[in-house]
Amino acid sequence: NRWRSTVGLAAVREEDLAKLAQPVEVAGQPGQLYEQAGENPGSGEKTRILAAVSRQNNVAWFFKMSGDDELVAQQKPAFIEFLKSVSFNASPDQAGLPASHPPLGDGPAPLMSAAGVPSSAGSAEGKPDWQVPSDWKEAPAGQFLIAKYAAPGPENTQAPAASRP
Repeated sequence: NRWRSTVGLAAVREEDLAKLAQPVEVAGQPGQLYEQAGENPGSGEKTRILAAVSRQNNVAWFFKMSGDDELVAQQKPAFIEFLKSVSFNASPDQAGLPASHPPLGDGPAPLMSAAGVPSSAGSAEGKPDWQVPSDWKEAPAGQFLIAKYAAPGPENTQAPAASRP
């Protein structure tokens, strides 16, 4: 609902949320894609958000693209291909737990690195591997983000795409 409010949409009940989800593949696993379009309450500009959610190794990962309505709609196929390209290289048994530790299952979250990235996630840099569309440009990730990219549009518009656990 927080994302819905940023495009001027009313809140939905949890039981109605599943009706809004579109199936999407993230790292070879099923995920949910939520698409919200409306007007930014502060500026009145037409805005669209694509938000994908996927559970990998007992961690919920969020991938989000937001910005100008037309640009984000145009970039949706590239965003979906980006989601398909994600790969998590490490297995859950590499999460830094002793061999005698019972499996985490649906229990507590895995150990986190100092950067806030699950120690079982992705590459040596602490992030999953993925293929970024050639026209997306990397931007400073900021707090709580693993990576951030900007998809360029006409007249200097942008659609930022970000990933975080």
